[in-house]
Amino acid sequence: MRRTAPTGHRLPAGTSRHDQSRPRIARRSGGHRRAARAGDIDYKRFWAHSVACALAAHKLVSGNLLELGAELLFNDYWTTCLLHGIGKLVIGVYFWDHFALIMGETVTSGKSFRDTERRLGDVSGHDEIGQLVLTRSNLSPLVCDAVGLHHDLPVACLRRNHQRTGTEFPTGARFGLPSTCAGDSGKDTTGYRYAS
Repeated sequence: MRRTAPTGHRLPAGTSRHDQSRPRIARRSGGHRRAARAGDIDYKRFWAHSVACALAAHKLVSGNLLELGAELLFNDYWTTCLLHGIGKLVIGVYFWDHFALIMGETVTSGKSFRDTERRLGDVSGHDEIGQLVLTRSNLSPLVCDAVGLHHDLPVACLRRNHQRTGTEFPTGARFGLPSTCAGDSGKDTTGYRYAS
């Protein structure tokens, strides 16, 4: 057995670091993405989205552009934004068949990844899976809860505020402030969206 240079992991003889069983990065061809296949996860785009969310959150918090009920610590919001999509990564790497089904439906329907996984009746969505992974990793409860609610966090905060004040909660309210600021205007831009 030989060792790979960057990681030192042992590989069986006759295999390479770029073996078919490992996830591959989707390549661009003429500005379009090819159809999703097993292992096609655009890690660069996934990471760029996560970093963009973290930068947007930092701008909002450090510039006092949001009215916050309490002080947010840099490590909490930065970690939350960087890891908010970890549940998608878990599904894409470890449950490829299910992920491919969601992606196929996402591409054909033009709906977001989240809407598609909810419509298909998943037991847990990527947000809940991410929350579980981070909880098991002993991250702070604030970070874990925020990742688990990252699509509904502003709604959850509004609902709690309306319960506290006794005012009526507006039906159909849905926000995605950090994601919207990072270019996720209802469409999935976390590295899993392929052009049809």
